[in-house]
Amino acid sequence: MTTNERWIDTAEQALMLNEDDRANLKLLTTVDLIVAHLGITDEQIRMAYENRLRQEIKQSASVLSDLASEGEC
Repeated sequence: MTTNERWIDTAEQALMLNEDDRANLKLLTTVDLIVAHLGITDEQIRMAYENRLRQEIKQSASVLSDLASEGEC
């Protein structure tokens, strides 16, 4: 184990990170690197996130509407 790997292991233990925490932190780090490399702005991320939320709301509304229609006689 390298010095860097030992430091990472010690830091993860000190922060009491579980397996999911470590995976999420690695994923966030990867996304940060990709975003920086591609020059994606915070505004672009905000707009894409807003669009994603709109899609989720529309999909949920459709599912709920279908569910409500199934209960009608």
